[in-house]
Amino acid sequence: MKKSLLLMFALLILGGVNLYAGKTYWNPEGWVASWNNETNTMSWNGSDYYKVMRTHLPTSELSVDTKIHVTVSNITGENDYIQLKIVSTGKPELMINLVEGENVIVFEDYSNNINWEAVTEITLWGTGSQNGSAVVTDFYMIKPAALNFDATGKAETNLADLYTTGGLSFNSTTGELTTDGTAGSLVLELATPVSMEYLRNLSITKDGDADIIDKMTYFNVDGTENQSWSWYKWGGDNNESAIGKFKGKPIKKIAWVSNAGKATDWKVTISSIIWQMNMLSVRTPNETLVAKSMYKRWSDGTDASTEVPEEGFNPNLNLNKTIDGTFFGFGTPEATAYMKLAGYQRILLEGPAGGNIRLFFNATGSQESERITIYKTFDDNGKIDLVFANEASLNSQEYVHLNSIKSQWGQTAQVDRIAFYKDVPDADGEYDYIIEGNGFANARIQNALNDVTAKVIKATGVTAATSLPTANPNCLIVANAGMVTNAQNVIVNGTCANLVLTDNYPFKAPADFTATSASYTTTINTTAQAGTLCLPFAATLPEGVTAYALEYTSGDEATATPVNGSVTANTPVLINGSGEVEFTGANVPVVADATNIHEAMTGVFEETYAPVGTYVLQNGSEGVGFYKVATNDIKVKPFRAYLNVQSNLAALRIVYPGDVTGIEAVEKAADSKDDAYYTLSGVRVSHPVKGLYIKNGKKVMVK
Repeated sequence: MKKSLLLMFALLILGGVNLYAGKTYWNPEGWVASWNNETNTMSWNGSDYYKVMRTHLPTSELSVDTKIHVTVSNITGENDYIQLKIVSTGKPELMINLVEGENVIVFEDYSNNINWEAVTEITLWGTGSQNGSAVVTDFYMIKPAALNFDATGKAETNLADLYTTGGLSFNSTTGELTTDGTAGSLVLELATPVSMEYLRNLSITKDGDADIIDKMTYFNVDGTENQSWSWYKWGGDNNESAIGKFKGKPIKKIAWVSNAGKATDWKVTISSIIWQMNMLSVRTPNETLVAKSMYKRWSDGTDASTEVPEEGFNPNLNLNKTIDGTFFGFGTPEATAYMKLAGYQRILLEGPAGGNIRLFFNATGSQESERITIYKTFDDNGKIDLVFANEASLNSQEYVHLNSIKSQWGQTAQVDRIAFYKDVPDADGEYDYIIEGNGFANARIQNALNDVTAKVIKATGVTAATSLPTANPNCLIVANAGMVTNAQNVIVNGTCANLVLTDNYPFKAPADFTATSASYTTTINTTAQAGTLCLPFAATLPEGVTAYALEYTSGDEATATPVNGSVTANTPVLINGSGEVEFTGANVPVVADATNIHEAMTGVFEETYAPVGTYVLQNGSEGVGFYKVATNDIKVKPFRAYLNVQSNLAALRIVYPGDVTGIEAVEKAADSKDDAYYTLSGVRVSHPVKGLYIKNGKKVMVK
């Protein structure tokens, strides 16, 4: 049944209650119990008390965020309560006792008992074997709202998510809020708490008798009242000191409160409620985001971004606002300051599609020079990509200065982002992304964090504690102390407290640093019992793992020399073992731009195509050994190595010290009848551990 129809039933059944936005009322249609429309009383016969009434709340809209409010009074009969029964697919029925007063059923409290998305029945029951009755004056469902912040940090409250209590009534279609003279509240409940730490502005557009509201109250996550303010009862409205009250506080519910005694003809019409958050910004090394500090005085080239007495020396920067005016720079045709464009090749603007923009350039780099005006419109993707080389009016001039970016005459537009681009990365070229500022992580930030190829992020410009989870678990984040709260892979002042490297993901050190604790986990194939390894830190050999340096001289042999106790940083080795193993180090240096070459082996820290003619470790047709790369599509995984030698042979066997070895050793082990155990790479072992071996010419599994 549609929500509007439900509300209409509510008006008829509950004695003409107000049409509250945000609430869905119960429709007692199809009950067995008796219902008195005038007194809102349900009554039941003791012999069939269990057949009382079914609700017609739209159960398909229920979720764990939903609440049901039921106000009950004047209960008679055997018990001092009635019951609410909820049934869902695949779960046992849930019976909740409703006592005198307002009962609030928070679905989240019963999330283990009910599948809320599959509720099939909500029923009110009488109780006991005697006849009884109860007055039900309010029975409604609230599905809390969500604040969905866009890429610019803006969220608009859906007026239909607001509801009223007491003497206030609200029409979500017209936005009209009225009072009957008694106390009441206009309420917004949120499905999940929203941190207001980065709230810049709460703007409520309204018209009418503003004094109908006396104060604004916000509530803690547990529903208790936190604080009320009467001196900015309608919200922040650019009042920085008022907005400061929200800082660091998660908001679950807000109420605009009206005290008793208001004139009954008072009303106020609400047009919009808009939240604006500060947002983190992200850029790439060849990208520069707009800033006031880019402007310089014509007179001496000094910073023109600060407020000074001379007119025109404070440039505008109006982003994420719909205006008829200047988005960046100066409003006057002849500016007393400029932005130097030398080294930049293009400007990229982002904003709502269809907006018309003007960009003003100084043609010859002189303050008195004639302006060049370029007219642009945001395309369907909300972009204006101004490539200087494609603009004839700029190509014919010695354009080196930007005066301003404005909307076209008499038109409103919006610019959300302005970025300038160079052909080559700047001084931060070793980073994949640079994240700065404080606030929410918008979609652009999320895209950067979800880039599994990103290996290093610079976050020293982040000015408030935040978490920056990355899709690449090996991504390093360079930050200032306390600003990035990730538990691992954060570098502060040249030290990483907890370096945790995950197999098969890329890694790169942007600069030399020290890892207080370092670890890397990998799995050695239980059949081959061999692998290659190259780590960026010195690590202790795990129990059951043997490491070898490899040297190639000639023929089909790669000679293995044992490495005792630990492996050296950036030094590729061959390892023998089986199953999952962890390499660890403490207070170990990590060097940037290491060569990762030792003897015949070359190590890699990100997935790399092995050069044709080199050799990679495989358990191939000739057993475990190094096989020649014949095509350019053979990949070497991160923290592995390949053998870079010159040979015409298709495979090279591994020659271990001591016993018979390599591919030949596997063949000899297969012929042996001496009850000894041999690994699949031909090494004789005295005390085999868990894994696959050859004994008396047969493969055996030691468990």
